[in-house]
Amino acid sequence: FDRQQADLYAGALWWMDGQFRWLSSSLKEGLTSPILLYPHHFDLSLVWFPHGDDKQLAVGFSTGDDTITEPYLYLSAYPEPTGFTKLDIPEGAYWQTAGFSGAILPYARLSASPDPKALFRKYASGIMSAARPLG
Repeated sequence: FDRQQADLYAGALWWMDGQFRWLSSSLKEGLTSPILLYPHHFDLSLVWFPHGDDKQLAVGFSTGDDTITEPYLYLSAYPEPTGFTKLDIPEGAYWQTAGFSGAILPYARLSASPDPKALFRKYASGIMSAARPLG
């Protein structure tokens, strides 16, 4: 057990929870899930159902996994709409298509940003707005 690493992880989860709460409150249509911490990778996630049906957009924070070994934010869609991975994403983010499809923003890029809150909001709200008509 490394107390310093545990404190850093708790701080990252706390900060991400605040950003997810902002995002959830800014979504004026459809339904949102509670903010969940999934035990398989300990990723924090918020799922939005823009049309109130089974189509969903998920934004999450992962500490890394077999596909992407560094901490990252992801935004994915299910079922994936045609053209989803062609949407514009902010500089520093990229499309992951091996293993799963999603817009990835490395946490290192977010934490190094002079304004991480603005970068998160540009990343999440921009993709969710652009993806809304695809579903």
